[in-house]
Amino acid sequence: MNLKYKKYDNYKPSGVEWLGDMPEHWEVFSLKRLVKSPLKYGANEPAFFNDRNLPRYIRITDFGNNGNLKSNTFKSLPLKKAKDYLLEEGDLLFARSGATVGKTFLFQNYKGLACFAGYLIKASFNQEKCNFKFIYYCTKSGYYNNWKNSIFIQATIQNIGADKYNLLPIPLPTLTEQTAIANFLDRKTAQIDKAIAQKEQLIELLKERRQILIHEAVTQGLDKSVEMKDSGVEWVGEVPKHWEVKKLGYLTTRIGDGLHGTPNYTDDATYYFINGNNLGNEKIKITEQTKTVNIKEYLLHKKDLSGNTILLSINGTIGNVSYYNYEPIMLGKSAAYINLLSNVNIRYIRLFLQSSIFKNYYELELSGSTIKNLSLHSIGKTPIVIPPKEEQQEIVSYIEAQNEKIKTAIKLKQQEIASLKEYKTVLIDAAVTGKVIVD
Repeated sequence: MNLKYKKYDNYKPSGVEWLGDMPEHWEVFSLKRLVKSPLKYGANEPAFFNDRNLPRYIRITDFGNNGNLKSNTFKSLPLKKAKDYLLEEGDLLFARSGATVGKTFLFQNYKGLACFAGYLIKASFNQEKCNFKFIYYCTKSGYYNNWKNSIFIQATIQNIGADKYNLLPIPLPTLTEQTAIANFLDRKTAQIDKAIAQKEQLIELLKERRQILIHEAVTQGLDKSVEMKDSGVEWVGEVPKHWEVKKLGYLTTRIGDGLHGTPNYTDDATYYFINGNNLGNEKIKITEQTKTVNIKEYLLHKKDLSGNTILLSINGTIGNVSYYNYEPIMLGKSAAYINLLSNVNIRYIRLFLQSSIFKNYYELELSGSTIKNLSLHSIGKTPIVIPPKEEQQEIVSYIEAQNEKIKTAIKLKQQEIASLKEYKTVLIDAAVTGKVIVD
């Protein structure tokens, strides 16, 4: 990806593999030479308070995708426990373990006291030597990602401690240039982030449009001139007069779920153990994390499934729907199976189960305080609006055609977002490594 910016007149080898050549007057410093005090690990204290008069307890989950602190989450510690871990404007937080290892968060624009959690490491910078925002942008660059990945290769457990972060190489121009680069990247990344947010909003509108199309089709049909009647279901409203409303159980031969327990797993075995998180698209999602069982375990717990079976997630994540297509699977308790009668259009039923009507229904039926569950009994008494079979197919064909258009539009926006994110990384990398002169 080419950037249309001027380059410096003279370059020299940086001596760092991931930096390459850098402007002749720049120098490379390790992170530990730029901080005003040693890198510090956070507080290993549980935060139970929600008191805004006490120091806010900063965790990774308190940061949004844009790196800014969320205002709707708040945990706090008593000052006595927090005082050794207080944050100042411009402190840079490094995640040292877990799924977010290597991520960085800049503490700024926060009014009040705050401290940080134990799985974060704090760097406080000597502002006579460096601009903290410039250092932050260094950690959002491609060269930083390469450095981070090189650390991971050296260890079986992904964990970056203070000893490793101390050695992070930072390419450093003059303080005036650092400030100019940071200000430039503030402006440019804000513009890019705004464009990304607009495209993400368009994607959400397209998804809403898809839901509206499905809702209208399965409650009103495609012919808006037909006579309507009361469906008898409050949140369904009126439906075409010649349609029926039936409980889902009357359209099935059996509704059941999978094993209530843990099977005996066998590595690289024949059958996949499927739960609700494997459902959601037309096809069952098999990932590297999907565990397997052998044929003995499968035969012990197998369910009678067929090409007229729909699978539905009913525990934790509710309402994901997939077709069963004779995959070699064994079901867990969070995956229900619905064996439809042979004269029922399976694609129409799947559409109905994806509609806002079904969502409204199951939200009324959920049980459980922390992890929500949808019972098999509730599934069986789900009211289904049934048009004649020929109309069912017409609705399916119409929705699937419209859905393909929406999927294409969403994919295009996702590609545009990916390009913007790539451009953002390339721009940051080029600016903080001196590959271009910013204006």
